[in-house]
Amino acid sequence: LFRNLVQSGQNELKQAATSTGPSSRRAGRAVSQRLLAANAHYLAGLGYMGLKDEVTAKAELKQAVELTPDLLGAKTALNWAP
Repeated sequence: LFRNLVQSGQNELKQAATSTGPSSRRAGRAVSQRLLAANAHYLAGLGYMGLKDEVTAKAELKQAVELTPDLLGAKTALNWAP
């Protein structure tokens, strides 16, 4: 499960990096590349937390918060990270 979260995050990062223009279409609405990347880092961070890789988890979560400071899940997870 946790490896799948990491993989999903990495796939989302690749998708955000390769999409063209300021936004990408997802589920019928525009989603900014910045938000896609933040969510990708958040997913990866959760996966790394589950895998007990605290250093990488914190790095991923910090990147998520830097990209989108109001991403509550990432902020909360970062505060819970050891």
